[in-house]
Amino acid sequence: MTTQSRGKIGAGITPHPFHMEEKEYGSKYKDHLVEQYKKYIDGVEILITRRQKTNDFFLTINTAMFTLIGFSSKLAESYFVFVAAVISCLGAFISIMWYRLMRSYRDIGENKYRVLHKMEEKLPASLYSFEWDLLGRGEDEKKYTPIMHVEMKIPVVFTVFYAVLFVVVFIWWL
Repeated sequence: MTTQSRGKIGAGITPHPFHMEEKEYGSKYKDHLVEQYKKYIDGVEILITRRQKTNDFFLTINTAMFTLIGFSSKLAESYFVFVAAVISCLGAFISIMWYRLMRSYRDIGENKYRVLHKMEEKLPASLYSFEWDLLGRGEDEKKYTPIMHVEMKIPVVFTVFYAVLFVVVFIWWL
């Protein structure tokens, strides 16, 4: 099946990142592999920074919306109900988008680490793979809870808050 027929980026690409073995490549194989490895680690760090900035952005937006709800409580009741209803709908939508972005960052990050682990198979030491094994591969919460598991819950909490706010405002309006 071709990439175009499936409509997926990377469809039909082999799961193995190496195009040739050391013997075919030549004497610079290890040097080039180490350089690629370093650059790939830099890419992982950039992704983590971008994810954190995304979280900061959405937390700032939500803080501003909470502030608006607080200020609008000083308005006449009919204005407060309108503002709170609009903010609750907007806040829920924004939080759902935040969740989707975090899910995307999680998926990209997981795959970046899979690539690093594959690259480490060709290096003398597999430090990221070893560390991941020590942490129970994220499956044993007594050893380690992946940060993304926590980060993914924050937009859900905000979405639930906005849904409850909308219901309360709707009941109040009746």
